[in-house]
Amino acid sequence: MRLRRIFFILILVLALGAVTYALIFDQQTTEPVILTAGSVEFEWLGTMTSDTPVVPGQELIETTFALSNLSTIETELRIMLSVSSSLLGPIVFDDIFETTFGAGWVLETDGYLYYRGVIADQISEPGKYLIPTGSPALDVLSSLVLDGTVVRNNQSGETITITFTFEAKQGGYVEWVGLGSSSLSIDL
Repeated sequence: MRLRRIFFILILVLALGAVTYALIFDQQTTEPVILTAGSVEFEWLGTMTSDTPVVPGQELIETTFALSNLSTIETELRIMLSVSSSLLGPIVFDDIFETTFGAGWVLETDGYLYYRGVIADQISEPGKYLIPTGSPALDVLSSLVLDGTVVRNNQSGETITITFTFEAKQGGYVEWVGLGSSSLSIDL
């Protein structure tokens, strides 16, 4: 009988230790992603919550997602935001999320998030905004919350995937060039 109690306590302590370790050290981190095309190079950083499952109304961003221009070229940049789910298929980004974008970023009706910061191209294409070189990282996405009027309890167990596809223009009157992409998954 005494041996059973000791064995039970030992199992309980090990289980409690495993849960405590998981809560403290387990988080969904996104390693820095280096996005390149020719001489243009950006670094994409940020962290999502490690909570699983997530619920509507919960903040999903732990560390603001930001971009740094690592190249020596001032570059126009846009990001395609696409969302898909295991049950619903493709979803319009701003139909399912409430967001806070960094200063200078505007989500246009074409589905792209454009940088509309302070440095404008006044020579080749007036009104086009460039991301400066050597400046601190530009905050892109600081808040991401599932809209509870769209996401319901009956969608529990579903996975939502957000894909950020980055495109850049090095100069006026040239085509957009793909820099790469980064995806994040959210389990409901």
